[in-house]
Amino acid sequence: MDVVWDGNCDIMLQATLTKSAKVTFGVKSIKLKGRMHILLSPLTTELPVISAIQYGFTNPPEIDLDFSGAMKSLTSKAGFVESAILQVVQSSMASMLVLPNRMVMPMDLGSYDYLDTYQPPVGMVRLKAVSGRGFTILKKMLLNDIPDTYCVISLGGSNAFRPPFRTSTQYDNLEPCWEDEWCDFILYDMDQKVYVEVFDEDKTPIDPDDFLGKFEIRVRDLFKEPNDGICEVELELNGEKTGCYITVSAGLFHLSEQLHSFPDGLGSEKYEGKNELCGLATVIVTKAFDIPIPKEDAATYIKVRYGEGEHKKTFYTGTVTDYPGLDALNPMYDMVFHIPLSAAMLRQDKKSKEEEEDAVAAAAAAFGGSTPTSPPSKKSSNGMKRGSILAMSTSLATTAGSHCASLATTAGSSLVTAGATVAKTTTSLVRRGSHCSDNKNDITFTLIDSDGANGTPGHGTLGKMVVTHDELLRAYRHTITQTRPIGDKGAKLEFRVILSGNLMCIALSSLDRPC
Repeated sequence: MDVVWDGNCDIMLQATLTKSAKVTFGVKSIKLKGRMHILLSPLTTELPVISAIQYGFTNPPEIDLDFSGAMKSLTSKAGFVESAILQVVQSSMASMLVLPNRMVMPMDLGSYDYLDTYQPPVGMVRLKAVSGRGFTILKKMLLNDIPDTYCVISLGGSNAFRPPFRTSTQYDNLEPCWEDEWCDFILYDMDQKVYVEVFDEDKTPIDPDDFLGKFEIRVRDLFKEPNDGICEVELELNGEKTGCYITVSAGLFHLSEQLHSFPDGLGSEKYEGKNELCGLATVIVTKAFDIPIPKEDAATYIKVRYGEGEHKKTFYTGTVTDYPGLDALNPMYDMVFHIPLSAAMLRQDKKSKEEEEDAVAAAAAAFGGSTPTSPPSKKSSNGMKRGSILAMSTSLATTAGSHCASLATTAGSSLVTAGATVAKTTTSLVRRGSHCSDNKNDITFTLIDSDGANGTPGHGTLGKMVVTHDELLRAYRHTITQTRPIGDKGAKLEFRVILSGNLMCIALSSLDRPC
């Protein structure tokens, strides 16, 4: 549904600088234009027939603010002030009302369940600026300039989860070509728009890059006949055609419960690049139960952390306080977080072959065992690799157990403790030999209480709970839906975590077309 709203809000504010100096400023009207989607789901058998309504904008809407007072004179003299304000407004709206974010309004609390309301992404789209043509020599004060062009590509309002992709700069080239340069984005709706901006890079820091034009195209239009995933579009500058063209191509992938796109999986070579995604982790936080603090003090939220190190991602739910109609001790958070996964993220724990062999040899030598004469299997199947290391570790653990039992009889319980420590070490080796290991790809949930609505100080961290990557790999369809204790004070958290791989669908061949 296309929405055009012209609101005569006439908001005026007054700032008192000194007793005699006062400044008035405000917004006279707000204009908003964009495509809004409304989802009525899930259906029920009783009135009002639907359990909830979800709504939001498919792409960032166009916003026009008509300022008044001192703000009007300021923006007329300094245009960058208006653009900065619009950027803040756009960012705030995108965080709540632009895909992948939606507002949810329950219609029947008796049947409402956010897990039934949640709509997963369509999949993943791989975008590439193939080439450009029509660029001309730019005339400047001292000499002519052959443009040094580069493109900035983004999808919808997903900048918070996946920053815009910048191609390399093609220097002194009127027909630039970007070979083997693409980027993957999570796709939430086929009507999301691909935005491409083209710049002329300037080599001096005091001279900003020149803007050469832009265009936008819906993903749906990219795959319509006769485009078949590749399309040439003319750039626009200040609302006018420029005569310059950029060819953009796209490949579409569906999400799959099969993890062949993960490192060492069948076909994983298509997902190994720097800007390529091999899967998606979905974290849904629905509600908590039995918050162990007084109701009037409760102002809780959930902190979700994925992984460690350079790939760490942190998210926060909204804060639920004591308010009429809300249960602060059994708060409903109803939020979803999507974590795009790359091969580098999933490999960050993986020990090298030499490290694994050294660890196995050291463990065997410690108990008089022999060093394995053959390395772990090199087969691409993760299950085969895990089984190989598991077999070696089981053998070592058996040897360790027998030695420890023998030594314990003669030397006492202290050596039993030492044996348990070594057993724990070999268990850690098994984890490292599988695809993920010590907390580097685990998901940590933290229940936190902030300052209450009545002004009471917050209680801080109330508890933590971890879902390991190993659990997800072993889980049926790589999905865990549970209510677990969080902390040791009686609180519980309901959640769902989904691990998805990518499955090639259509138009991938268009990415391989030469310039």
